[in-house]
Amino acid sequence: MEIITAKISSNESRYWSQVLEFAKADHNLFLYLGFVDLEESAAERKSKAIASFIESQIIKQAKKLTGADLKEISKAARLHFKFSDNDDFAIIVIQEGVLKVTAGGLTMFLLRDGKMATIFEPKTHSGTISGPIKEGDSFMVVTTDIVSGLGIGVIKALLEMNQPASAIESLLTKLSTLDGNLRKGCLLAMSVASKTKVADSTILEPSQKTALSRLKNLFNLFRKAAVAFVDLLLKLLPERKIVVEAGMADVSIERKRKSAFFVAVVLLVLLVVSVVYGSKQRELRSKKAATGSAVDEINHLLDEAQALFGLSPDRSRELVLAAKESLSDLADIDGEEYKVMAEKVDEVAGAILGEYEGQPELFLDLTLSTDGFSGQAGSLSEDTLYVLDKENSKLIQIDVKTKNTRVIAGPSEVEGTLDVAGYLDKAFIAKKDVLYKVDKGGITKLADGQFGNDVLINAYAGNIYLLDKSRSQILRYQGGGGGFGEGESWLAEGLSEDLTNIVSWAIDGSIWAVDGEAMVYRFASGRRLSRNTISKYVKKPAKISTSENDQDIYFLDSATNKIVVFDKEYGYIAQYSAGDVGPIRSMFASESVGKIFLLTGPKLYVLEMKHLN
Repeated sequence: MEIITAKISSNESRYWSQVLEFAKADHNLFLYLGFVDLEESAAERKSKAIASFIESQIIKQAKKLTGADLKEISKAARLHFKFSDNDDFAIIVIQEGVLKVTAGGLTMFLLRDGKMATIFEPKTHSGTISGPIKEGDSFMVVTTDIVSGLGIGVIKALLEMNQPASAIESLLTKLSTLDGNLRKGCLLAMSVASKTKVADSTILEPSQKTALSRLKNLFNLFRKAAVAFVDLLLKLLPERKIVVEAGMADVSIERKRKSAFFVAVVLLVLLVVSVVYGSKQRELRSKKAATGSAVDEINHLLDEAQALFGLSPDRSRELVLAAKESLSDLADIDGEEYKVMAEKVDEVAGAILGEYEGQPELFLDLTLSTDGFSGQAGSLSEDTLYVLDKENSKLIQIDVKTKNTRVIAGPSEVEGTLDVAGYLDKAFIAKKDVLYKVDKGGITKLADGQFGNDVLINAYAGNIYLLDKSRSQILRYQGGGGGFGEGESWLAEGLSEDLTNIVSWAIDGSIWAVDGEAMVYRFASGRRLSRNTISKYVKKPAKISTSENDQDIYFLDSATNKIVVFDKEYGYIAQYSAGDVGPIRSMFASESVGKIFLLTGPKLYVLEMKHLN
C-alpha cells in the first residue's frame, strides 16, 4: 500500500506550521507541528529536534509499536520540548496496514467508502486512536481555524476529489478569501494500491478549436436564415378577419348582473380553494424540509459511526446513541419515514452497540408458589435466588437450576423488612435497627444497630455489609464462631463519602455502587478507587449486579427497561431489551448459568447471555 500526500504549511511568526514525512521499510511516519509566537528560525530548529526525537523513539519500538507506546512518545516529546497549550501537533504512523494517531489541538477527518468521519476533535477527543486503514481511504489533519472557516461540507468535498495535490490547490484558493489571521496548516493523504497514473487530459489542438469555431458560425447563419424565411411566410399568408354581427352584442342589463354575480361567486370560491391549497402546500413543504433535515442528520451520524467503529468504538457508539435521539424527533414529524429510518438505525445499532432485542422467556409464575405474591427486591447467591415481597411480607427461595421454589418466611417473620441479602443456603434481612438470619431453622436475630429505614444489605465472604444512606456510612458485621459481631465502619478512618443517592450495590471483593445519576463508584480496603459515569448508556439506574464469579457488571435501566453490560474497567459491552414484559422491579445476573433474571413482581423472566459468546 502506498500513501500519496499534499500539505500546507505556514512560516509566519504568529503561527508557524510544518508537516514532516518519514518513509521507512516497515512504516510511514507523518508529523504535524504548529507553534504559536515563535520566530521562523527557532521554530525550524525546534521542529527538527522534535522530529529526530520522535523518529528515534518509534524506530526503537520497531514492529511492536502500540497505541499506548505512541501516546507515551507524544507525552515525552511535549514535556521535553515544552509545548505550550496553544501549540498543535499530530503523530500519525501507518504500519502493516494499521493507522495509529495521537494529536492535540487539531481536527482529523477520514473518508472511507464515500462516508466522512471525524477521528479527532480537540473538544471531544484525546489519547490515541488506532485501526486498520483500507485502500482508497483519504484522511486530513487540519487546524480548527480552517474547519470553522470553511465548514464540514467543503472539507468533505476536498476529500472526495481523491487527488491530494488538486485538493490542496483548491483549499489554498478558498483560504485566500478568508481572514488572513487564521492558523493555516494541513496534511491531506490517500492510500492507494500502487502509484496512480494521472489520466491524460483531453486538450483541444488549435486546428480542432478553429474547426469547431467555423461549425458554430455556420450554425448561427443557418438559424438566422430559417427565422427570416418563417417571418416572410407569415406575411404572405392571407389575413382572416373576425366579424361580430350587430344582434350578438345586445344583452339585457339583468342578464349582465346575473353573469357578474356568478363570476364573482366563482372567483370567491377559487380564492378560498387557492388559499386552502396554498396553506396545505406550505405545510407539506415545511414537513418535507423538517423530515429531510432529520433524515440527513441520522444518516450522517450512522455513516460516521460505521466509518469510525474500527478506529474508535466508544465514539462510534456515542454517534449511534445520538442517531437514536434524532430518530425519536423524526417520529413526531413523519411516521412513514420514521419506520424506514428506524430499521436502518436498528441494523447499525445491532452491529455497533451489541443490542439484543429478543423477548424474555417466562421462568416462573411466583403466584403459583403463594397466592398474591409480588416481589420488589431480591438477592442471587450462586444458584439460589431469594425474592422479597415487602407488601405481603413473604420471602421465597428459588433454585435457578431446578426451579424448585418454597416460601421460607411469612408475615410474622418478614413484616417490616427493608432489604434482603442471600448467602448460599441462608438469607439475611434488615429491619429498622435490627439484622436477622433466615434459613431452614427459621428466623434468628443477629445484631442490633442504629441505621434507620433507608438501608441496603449485602453478604460476602461470611460477613454482612449494610449501607446506611441516611448517615452515608457502610457497616460491616463480621461473622465468626456461629455469630456476628457489632457493626463497624468499613470506610477508612477520616474518609467520608456521600452515599445518600445510592440506589443499588454489589460486592465481588470490591464494593460497587451506583447512584441515581448513573455515577458508578468502586471501593476497596475502605477507600474509593474510582468513580465513573455511565449516563451515556444508562439513563435511570435501578439495580447493579455482579459477583466474584462474573467478569462483567450488569445495570438495570428503569428509564428504558434495558439491561446494560459493562466490563469492570467501565468499558461498554452490550445491552438487552426487556421486551414487553412490563416494568422490571429488579434484576439478577449469573454468568455461571449464563442467564439474566428479570423480576416484574408476580413473575420471573429470563434472558440468555448472548454477549458471552
